[in-house]
Amino acid sequence: QDRDAFAKFQEKNRAVQAQKMKRFENCPNFVHVNAKAAEESTPEARRQKLELRALLEMERQDFNSARRLDQEKEQEKRKTCWLSRSEDRRRERELEELRLKEIQDRETRQKEWLSKMLLVAFCQKSFNIFKAQKSIQDFYLQKVVSGGVITRFCLRTMNVRRRTKLYQNVTK
Repeated sequence: QDRDAFAKFQEKNRAVQAQKMKRFENCPNFVHVNAKAAEESTPEARRQKLELRALLEMERQDFNSARRLDQEKEQEKRKTCWLSRSEDRRRERELEELRLKEIQDRETRQKEWLSKMLLVAFCQKSFNIFKAQKSIQDFYLQKVVSGGVITRFCLRTMNVRRRTKLYQNVTK
């Protein structure tokens, strides 16, 4: 029984030790913490720590001053915009008028271009009609001239025959 009791005691002791270990699992290792604290407490480490704090403080101050400058610039910009809003409106109005003028000029150029193209198309069509009528007129004129040539030829041949018959009748 002593053995069984001793075994139970050891088993219970191990369980209690395991629970203690679980409880201290998340706790820092004090040996390392103390060693680190001893390293940080040296004069050199304290000086480095102070320098680091000073650098961080200077960096923070630089950041804050830069942010303040940006805010001041933005505020100045807003004030300038507020003061120059009438000039901005006038400039926008002038730009709008210029844009409208350009649109109107473009439309005017388009109208002029279309009217000139219409004139060219009309002239081309009139020229084609004139050319067709002129060719028809020339064709008929050639017919008349050729008819006149044929008529003169016929008259000449008739005259020649009549003369020859007349001479034949005279010589007989």
